[in-house]
Amino acid sequence: MNMKNLFFNIFAITCCGGMLIASPAVENSENERSPIGENALPKEEANALLTERFSQDSSLIESDENVKDALSAGPTYANLMASSSLLKEAPMSDSAALTSLALPATGLTTSGHPGVFKLATNISGNKVYLEDGSRWKIHSADLYYMTNWYTTANSFFPDNFVIALNTDVGSHLSYRYCIVNQQTQVAVRAEINLAPLKSLRRYIYSYAWLTDNYGHLYVQLCLNDGSVWNMLSSDFPFTGVWNVNDTVIIGSNNGLANSIAPNLLININSNNFGAGLCIQLP
Repeated sequence: MNMKNLFFNIFAITCCGGMLIASPAVENSENERSPIGENALPKEEANALLTERFSQDSSLIESDENVKDALSAGPTYANLMASSSLLKEAPMSDSAALTSLALPATGLTTSGHPGVFKLATNISGNKVYLEDGSRWKIHSADLYYMTNWYTTANSFFPDNFVIALNTDVGSHLSYRYCIVNQQTQVAVRAEINLAPLKSLRRYIYSYAWLTDNYGHLYVQLCLNDGSVWNMLSSDFPFTGVWNVNDTVIIGSNNGLANSIAPNLLININSNNFGAGLCIQLP
């Protein structure tokens, strides 16, 4: 913590009669979080791509059989070696997420990666705070549905949540995602406005452009938990601009080709997402 933040915290405690309060200076520290959208496409271009993707149904331009072949292809030697070395050097502990695999589900798709399940640490007004330190703004019309949600702050048995796509045609550009409560099976429209803490985040450890047997470009990447992912070739306009060390959040794909690309990877630095399949679990 630098001297500016230290002074702010001491001043806040003194002014509040000894009560410790959250420091905005710490919450928004650039040293602790990745900037949202620092590598994003221009807004007009990004919205055009999102609108085009949103208008597509589950059938792709290429056949499902071809896409299945591409997504199920094994990891490249480089990504396999990167994954193996990560697992040996610093395996990621995710006991809370592993426990949630046995809890009720809403029918959303997932390829088995435990990171798809989230816990909320707090709900305040129209903001939901998740265990990775990320903060999500909730659509005002959906706040009512959160009145019976349980977080780690108010229950010994908190609800589990999954991040998916917002499929509402009228709001999907302003609120790209939804947070789905696995216990109540209710979704609220959401947009991320504070990135995960760097100490708790998942990020891209290695990254490659590949071409499948049908000539389609797709991205294969390895995360810092050792998992390896093949991303949907139709999402290459999004995933093709990703970089090593980008922060990602794992979600569930309830949109394009979800039967064969069951997960979402939400890229914080590019402020976009891609659908994919985890071909090697952590």
